Amino acid sequence: MIFSIPANSNGLIDMPKITLSQEQEAILASEEKYICCQAYAGSGKTFILTQLAKRNPDKRILYLAYNKGIQTEASQKFPSNTKVITTHAMAYRYLKNLKFKMKFNFNGFDVARLLNITSVQLQFLIIETLNNYYRSADYSLQIHHVPTENTGNGKKHAENVKKSALENAKLIFELQADPKSDFPAPPDFYIKYFQLVAPPLHTWFDIILFDEAQDANLVTKALLDKCECKRIFVGDTHQMINRWRGANDALDASVRDGAQILRLTTSYRFGRCVAAIANAILMLKGETVSLKTTGIIDRLISKAEVKSIFPRTVISRTNLSVLINAIDAGRCGKKVFFVGGIDRYALDDIADFYYLYIGNTKMIKRKAFLYDYPNWDRVVSVAENSGDNTLKRTIHLIENEPDILELVDKIKEAAVNNYNDADLTLVTAHSSKGLEWEYIEIDDDYVSLVEYIEKTPKQKQNLIFINDELNLLYVAVTRATKALSISMVIMEIILLIKKRKNKNIPIPIVTPIELFLFINQRCVI
Repeated sequence: MIFSIPANSNGLIDMPKITLSQEQEAILASEEKYICCQAYAGSGKTFILTQLAKRNPDKRILYLAYNKGIQTEASQKFPSNTKVITTHAMAYRYLKNLKFKMKFNFNGFDVARLLNITSVQLQFLIIETLNNYYRSADYSLQIHHVPTENTGNGKKHAENVKKSALENAKLIFELQADPKSDFPAPPDFYIKYFQLVAPPLHTWFDIILFDEAQDANLVTKALLDKCECKRIFVGDTHQMINRWRGANDALDASVRDGAQILRLTTSYRFGRCVAAIANAILMLKGETVSLKTTGIIDRLISKAEVKSIFPRTVISRTNLSVLINAIDAGRCGKKVFFVGGIDRYALDDIADFYYLYIGNTKMIKRKAFLYDYPNWDRVVSVAENSGDNTLKRTIHLIENEPDILELVDKIKEAAVNNYNDADLTLVTAHSSKGLEWEYIEIDDDYVSLVEYIEKTPKQKQNLIFINDELNLLYVAVTRATKALSISMVIMEIILLIKKRKNKNIPIPIVTPIELFLFINQRCVI
C-alpha cells in the first residue's frame, strides 16, 4: 500500500489517566462523521487530536499537517496507527513517477525559456493562471482562472492576452502531467494532479484529521470532500492569514456543509493580559465567543520597556521590516536569529541586483542572472508584472540605501544559526504561526485599521481587507507567553474599544481591567 499503517498500533495500551476539559471530552466523544473544531490560539488542538488517535487504536488515521515543521513535531506525538504527512508529501508519494520534474521556484522565466515567450506580461499571466487552477477545485482549466488584471499595477488584461495565457497554461499542464516530458512542475501541481487522478483517501484511512483547516485552499477541500470516512477539520478561523495564497477557510466551508461545530476556547499558552488584547481583536471581527485562560501570569509592557529586554522576539508584518530590524541590531552589536533561516531573505542576490543597478555587470557573480535580467528596466518590469514582493523589496532597498552592500554584510555578521545564541529573534507574522516565545515585541509596520473600521464604507473588499489584517495581528499577539508590548496599532485598537465602551456599545468578550491597563499612563508607545 502507498499509505500503509503498522499493525501494532500503541493505541490505548497503558495510557495514563489524563484529566480533560468538557470541550476536549466533547470532541473525543462525538460520533459524528463530519466535525468542525474551532480551536483558539494555544488551546492544545494537537494534544486533543493525539488523544483521539490513541483512543482509536483499531482505526487507520491520517493526520494532515500544515507544513514540514509541524509534521516533524507531530510525528513524535501521534501513535503508530496514525500517518502524519503534509498534503504535498502525500501527493509526491502517490505521483512518484513525476517527482523528478519538481521545481520549487517555477516562474515566468521558465515559461520564457521553455516556450520562447518574450512578453513579460504574458509570462507571468500564464503562471498566475496555472496557480489559480492548481489551488481550485475545478477539473479543467477555464477562462475564469485567468486574472482579469495585472497583479502588480492593476491594469486590465486584453482579451487576446487572456486567451493566449489560457491556451499556454493548458499546454504547460499537459507537459507537467506527462512522465515522458521533463517540463518542470511546482509543488502545487502535485496536489492538483493528485486530486484529479488519485482514489478517495478513505481507500487507505478510516479517520482523517485535517489541521490548520482555515488556511486550506479549494483543491485540498475538494480532495477531502471525496472522502466517506470520518473527517475532523481543526483550526482557528481567526488565524486565516494565507488568502493571498488561495486559502479559502475550509472550517467555514465545513460549517456550511453541515459539519458538527465544536470548540476549544481555553488557551494554555498565555494569561489574561494577552487574552484581553486577543479578545479585543476578536470583538472587532464580530466574534461573540471569548478566548479564556487558565490562570497563567503574563503582562502587557510598553514599547520602551520591551526594547531593554534580551532575548526577545520581534514580530513584523513584512520581510522588509525584518531586514531593517536586522540592520539596526547589527549596528548595535546584537546577534540575530532569523526564523526560517537567513537564506529565505535572498541576501546573496542583492549584490547582483545592485551591480546591475549601477551598470557594473562585470561584478555580477551569476552569469545566468543576466539572461533573466539584462538590465534594470527588466527588473522593474518583472516586479510590476509578477507582483513579486521579494523583488519589490530588493528594488526598494537598492534604490533607497546607497550603502546596501555594507548593510548586507552587517546583517550576515549579526546572524546566528542557533536561536539560543541570539539577542533578537526576527520573524514575520506569517512565519510565526504555530510558534511561541516568552517576550514579544510587535513591530510598528502593521496597517492602521481605525480609518477602515470607523469611516470606510463596508464594502465586501474592505471587509475582507480588515478581516485579514486583524487575523495577522491576532496571530502575532497570541505568540507571547510572558509579556507582550503595546504597539501603535494595538493602542489604536484599545482606544477604539474604550470609545465604544464610553458610548455604551456592548463589548461582550473583552476584559476591561487588563485591556485598559495603560490607557491613563504616559509614554506608552
